[in-house]
Amino acid sequence: MNDDDRVPRLDDTFAPVVRLRRDRRYVYLLEWEQRPDGRWRARVVWVTRSPAGVWQAPEAWMPAEDLEPVEGQDYGRVPRRPAEPDF
Repeated sequence: MNDDDRVPRLDDTFAPVVRLRRDRRYVYLLEWEQRPDGRWRARVVWVTRSPAGVWQAPEAWMPAEDLEPVEGQDYGRVPRRPAEPDF
């Protein structure tokens, strides 16, 4: 295992992490939401540092298929919002 594959085990005060398939970056998984078409998406956040040295935490919604699980993370405590019926 190389340094890029190690993820610290975090206690329950932190959201679990997932890995982005496209660039292998780790992000925090905040919640799952089911779309009206039945597909799932995830709200994620990551921490970056601006050129001025200010820490920032942008967040985004991403399709579930763009993410992969990380060993040792507890995803059972991530909130899930099923799609509302579309009448």
